[in-house]
Amino acid sequence: MNVRKVKHTVHIWNYAVFGLVFALAGISLFLTDDDGRSLQEKAEPIVLLPLMLVGLFFVYFCYLVISFWFSHIRISMRSAKLKKAARQNGMFSAPFVPVGSALFSITKQRPQFKNSYRSDSWGYTDFIFSEFSDNYKRERYATNSYYFAVAAFDLPRALPNVFFDSKRSGGREFKLLFREDQRHDLEGDFHTHFATYFTEDYSIDSLTFITPDVMEAFVEANQYDIEIFGNKLYLINELENMPEQLKDIEQKGKRIREAMKRNITRYKDDRIDREVADKTISISGLLLRRSYKKYSILATVGAAISLGSLLAYAASIFDAVAAFTLTVAGLGLCVYAGTFIYDIQKTNRNLRKRTGIY
Repeated sequence: MNVRKVKHTVHIWNYAVFGLVFALAGISLFLTDDDGRSLQEKAEPIVLLPLMLVGLFFVYFCYLVISFWFSHIRISMRSAKLKKAARQNGMFSAPFVPVGSALFSITKQRPQFKNSYRSDSWGYTDFIFSEFSDNYKRERYATNSYYFAVAAFDLPRALPNVFFDSKRSGGREFKLLFREDQRHDLEGDFHTHFATYFTEDYSIDSLTFITPDVMEAFVEANQYDIEIFGNKLYLINELENMPEQLKDIEQKGKRIREAMKRNITRYKDDRIDREVADKTISISGLLLRRSYKKYSILATVGAAISLGSLLAYAASIFDAVAAFTLTVAGLGLCVYAGTFIYDIQKTNRNLRKRTGIY
């Protein structure tokens, strides 16, 4: 079992309707009733192609619907096994378990916490968030849902924010999340397992508790994205079979934590008062700076669509309606991307003002 993204049936149905409409429109261009030929005589390759597309699309639609319901059945069965395994492991039910900063940064709407369990030193939860669209009645409906298995392990003190983006995990959600100037390659072949992100001002300090034995423990857990945030160590992955996943994530998380404990108990932050330097960190290390690269790409695409539409209209390729529609769509994409760019820049700017780090 590997579940990370589930498409909702309403969204699938919308795609099916649009696909069938366009396919039937294509068929109507080639089939007429007044030429006196039979359907067999009309069945030339150019006519059969739309029919084949309709058939293939129908098969794909059925596959998506079956996959959707099968995923929910597997998730329900997994929840029952997880509940049993958690009780056997001495864990108790909890309202939620913290999931770190990275997952919250990629959520589009209010997330959900399901199957949350805690013990005295670590916790587990299923973290879920969805993407939404509006129909013609302006009613919102979920299009895709994303599922993450998250384990949070307590550390003896707060540490700078560090993220290890696994090159083995199934998703690419974090690839464009952080600024590239915060990415560092550690010694050996560690970079073949993880893309590592440190806060700029803490790169050297971070290496004092990410030692070779800690890196070895990370490599053993290279199917997980790993984050250090505050006084927590987070392991993140897609949903997998229970109780195997719970045992694996506990074993590897505790292995990393034990390797780190030998170093972080001696770690001191020289940017703050010496009395608390061995317990917490300065504000400059609290959070990695976010990147707005992907939204810049979206804004560029939107601008290109708008400009291209205007040029096509000037060259008499598009009529006024088509040019107007595409221009508005392109500008809408620019505005959508611009809101995220502004928000990320504002967050980074506030951090710079408070820390003096660029």
